[in-house]
Amino acid sequence: MINTKLQNKLTRINYKTIKKYLDFWEFNSIEFDLDFSEEVSFLKDECVKLAYSLDNKKKLIVRESFLESDDENVEYISLSQLIYDLDVFCNIPEEISKMINKQRFCSFANSIFLQMKNNGWFICFSNKGVFYHLFKDNNYPIIDDELCFTENKVYLVNCGDEEKTNSFYKKHIETVRTERIRELVLFREWLIFEIYSYFKELLGEKGVNVYLANWEWAQNNILYPKQNISSMDRELRNNLSIYNISENEKQYEQFLKEFYGSDYSLDYVRNVMDIPLRNYYGIGCIHHADKTSEYLNVSIGERKTSDCPEKYNNTVHMLGGCVFFGYAIDDSKTIASFLQRKINTYIKKNSFRVSNKAIWGGNIDETYNTFYESEFKKGDIVLISYAGLTSFGDFDISKGLAFCNTNHEFYFDGLVHCNAEGYEAVADRIFELIEDDLEKESVDESAFRIVRDKRNVKHDSKYDTELNNYLDSIKNDLPPLFEKDKTYGCAVMNCNPFTLGHRYLIETAAKQVDYLIVFVVEENKSYFPFEDRIMLVKQGTADLKNVYVVPSGNLIISAVTFPGYFLKDNPEKSVIDSSSDVEIFGRYIAPALGITKRFVGEEPTDIVTNHYNETMKSFLPQFGIELIIIRRKQSGSVIISASTVRKYLKKKDFDAIQKFVPETTFSYLVKRFGEEE
Repeated sequence: MINTKLQNKLTRINYKTIKKYLDFWEFNSIEFDLDFSEEVSFLKDECVKLAYSLDNKKKLIVRESFLESDDENVEYISLSQLIYDLDVFCNIPEEISKMINKQRFCSFANSIFLQMKNNGWFICFSNKGVFYHLFKDNNYPIIDDELCFTENKVYLVNCGDEEKTNSFYKKHIETVRTERIRELVLFREWLIFEIYSYFKELLGEKGVNVYLANWEWAQNNILYPKQNISSMDRELRNNLSIYNISENEKQYEQFLKEFYGSDYSLDYVRNVMDIPLRNYYGIGCIHHADKTSEYLNVSIGERKTSDCPEKYNNTVHMLGGCVFFGYAIDDSKTIASFLQRKINTYIKKNSFRVSNKAIWGGNIDETYNTFYESEFKKGDIVLISYAGLTSFGDFDISKGLAFCNTNHEFYFDGLVHCNAEGYEAVADRIFELIEDDLEKESVDESAFRIVRDKRNVKHDSKYDTELNNYLDSIKNDLPPLFEKDKTYGCAVMNCNPFTLGHRYLIETAAKQVDYLIVFVVEENKSYFPFEDRIMLVKQGTADLKNVYVVPSGNLIISAVTFPGYFLKDNPEKSVIDSSSDVEIFGRYIAPALGITKRFVGEEPTDIVTNHYNETMKSFLPQFGIELIIIRRKQSGSVIISASTVRKYLKKKDFDAIQKFVPETTFSYLVKRFGEEE
């Protein structure tokens, strides 16, 4: 059996991902030496599609647990590690797919190894294998009982042998600082660098400066001012993570008072440590859920920055993980807020707003879609933070921490997780590094969005066939397409059943476009059958002459594109990932019908529909489609919804139902359900 976390990762893996993974590492074949449980048996089936030759030139063998191989052409990997590896390959953006090759990765990794050596780290590997053999010419040692070294910092690359890695770590736990780094971590760091390089070039051409900031000094002095630390020192300090503290508030009360100073109260601590949920909207797209509180506020994927000017010319966009988001600190004391106040005070030629788009635990290999969601102007600045152990990019923003007052506690489990004093020092350092950019005269130019380069996005021909068949099936129900100077919009609805709320949305949308296409979800997994639902929509909108009602087919909200939609009544049992549905709509459906506007109803209560709306908000503008959200219609103080109608229907309360549905729907319900059983 595999855990829930791995099961969720499995939902994104297919044979194309596996092929990309095997091709990158130049494996000629893959074999499975284990018994398959039901949830992972499809991996073996997907591999069959690859039709790899079994000539054993270079073979990957999947087992329940790792096994070391002395053969350069045979690599063993545990099933769980394979799933983790494949999940990372799922997240590789198509935009940089041409850059993904082993030679570029090796060059990057070698530069990291050299940098670590120059910073006094001893480099070694856990075992031989495909990854080790990429760097064997550097003569890095393999750990064993007789390994000798004089450095007090060890950078141990774990190539899969957990037992040897952990044994070495425990043996030296009290004498040296050992950092165990999986090969997968190095790969992700390289992806971060490649993504940064891609957008740096793309935005640089339009006058936007993009910088990748690291925390090299802080990571090399992680328990500052203490020097020559051991792994035991690190483990003891790890007790001061917010996860541990939040469960033992009283035990760490004195530390918290010293850390927060005059801000300290249990209410304050609990509030700033209550990090909003991370919602996954698709590959490269993660946002925090909205949160409103006294000390921590997030709205539409952005944390509140204090003291932002009402009017401004340009923006400093801050992307990265928890250190930019603000590690257990209130809105006014994040790096973004300190930087905003610094800019307000010292920059006179231009005005900037600092936008905190960082995600707790989210590096840009998981959140790069933010580049497509954001609006930029010439003169803007993008700051990307990577606070990992290895450092790469443009500059180190952590050196100012050396001047913090060390007579009291000012960081949690490590120097990168600071209090207000530490974050202000980092903001001061950033200001120094980008001051020349901030001082430039503003340029009066319009804002722009990055449009995805479709040349770099692979086209899937299977959708062409499906789309052509679908368009042919609905051609007699469509408006005249691609008329000059005409605007085409759409709405996608389940209408389970058709209500006055649906009618209001359609009527409102129809006034904003020349032609409105209403797609009724065809998948027959709702309370009312599709044939009845589409009939009610057509009857209920018959007087709206620019409205065209058609079935949605298999490419819009179907069991294929968005299976979680049909578990709306039990969202906790579903994996809410609507990104495939939205991408298919933006890439295939909308262009084929000339659709440039999509209308949806505001959704404050339904978790699944709200998630779907947020995904569309993130992705549709990238395809030139405007998402327009329409406020829900109410009956008195009650929002009109199909779910409410279904609840009244169970009670056969037709007086209540009549207030929520048009006459055509009401007649249908009375005729079908009105007679006593």
